[in-house]
Amino acid sequence: MIRHIVRRLLLAIPTLLAVFTVIFIIVRVAPGDPATAALGDYASAEAVAA
Repeated sequence: MIRHIVRRLLLAIPTLLAVFTVIFIIVRVAPGDPATAALGDYASAEAVAA
């Protein structure tokens, strides 16, 4: 039982690394600024800079 848990935890490491890599690539490739996307098109320049 312990061996199974350890094996699953060790397999989770490359899985999480792959998920983080894909998310990073998607965020970098997406058009526009993430701050503008989160705040909306009509956000003030001060809000986007913060």
